[in-house]
Amino acid sequence: MKKVNIEQSEQTIVRANLQSYLTLTDQWNLSRREANLMIGLSGLHSIAHWAAKPDDVFLTEYQAERLSYILSICQLLDNHCESSGDVTEWLRESNPSFVFANKPPLEIMSGDSVSDLKRVASWLLSVDSI
Repeated sequence: MKKVNIEQSEQTIVRANLQSYLTLTDQWNLSRREANLMIGLSGLHSIAHWAAKPDDVFLTEYQAERLSYILSICQLLDNHCESSGDVTEWLRESNPSFVFANKPPLEIMSGDSVSDLKRVASWLLSVDSI
């Protein structure tokens, strides 16, 4: 049996998840700034750098946790919405739910705390439709 370096295997997963994230930022029509904020990056060039040089990617634990919630939210939205246009609309419209305090979900998801993403994911799990 071939031994696999755990670190190498984890890096492969990170690259695959990052590619999924880059794809969904396009589907959700996120600006580079919005994509950076959601994943927890501060520089405007970061997402572009990651897309151009995926082998150079190193995620902090904070960013990896954010990415995990974002991908979960993406799956939940796919279950609730018929099209990517519906998802984009839902992300950008003010939501009167207590969880969103009349703010767009995208704004909540771009907050500094991972708990913001967790709140959105939990809300999506609790509702039948959006």
